Amino acid sequence: FDGGVTNENFFQRMCGSFCSSICGVLMIPICMGLVFWNENNLVINEATANLVQDAKVYSSCLPSPDANGDLVLVACDLYAPDIAGDLPSTLSPFLPHFSGASLSWTMEIYQWTEDENEECHKTNSGGKSCRKTYSYDTEWTTSPVNSNDFRHPWGHDNGNTDFPHNLESSGSVDAPPLSVVMSQHGTPDGGFVLDSNLVSYLPTVDLGYDLKSSAPPSNSSDEWQG
Repeated sequence: FDGGVTNENFFQRMCGSFCSSICGVLMIPICMGLVFWNENNLVINEATANLVQDAKVYSSCLPSPDANGDLVLVACDLYAPDIAGDLPSTLSPFLPHFSGASLSWTMEIYQWTEDENEECHKTNSGGKSCRKTYSYDTEWTTSPVNSNDFRHPWGHDNGNTDFPHNLESSGSVDAPPLSVVMSQHGTPDGGFVLDSNLVSYLPTVDLGYDLKSSAPPSNSSDEWQG
């Protein structure tokens, strides 16, 4: 969709160049801070590598008193409690059972979105001429999009879309502390209990992927171009 042409004279370009120079000066202390941050991370990573290198490898999933306070490496089955019962009543019918350390949700809406693109070129007078184009496509978003604000809303109407009022747009439920256990056969007893820090490193699974995949394909895109 053609958004029209805008022009910029020589003095406006000079003002933009001056602002760019000021930004360049401000970037010097920012770069120095980034260098310090990178060196500090290097020291931390080396200390972590040394700690892992000195860790004890256990072939058994049975804890030993001799390992108290030490870092150990084990490969065991994982037990986690069923936490689906802690979900809000609005979500419970969709997921009656779920065993895991944590369960979170984020609501999204499948709707039209607008993308603005600008192309500029220099003019003979020392300024520049710019042309904007607008493209439209359907996708999942985490907040309602008001199609009335589109440059060209015709054919891209989202209606009065909104999230349901009986459920928070995002949230999570967690397993009770020290309830996730690494054991021989994935049982809650006789194994290594994981604290909240170790639990945070467990892999995540996107349960909403299949639901998103069942949405209408995003083949109804549109573009206005000048």
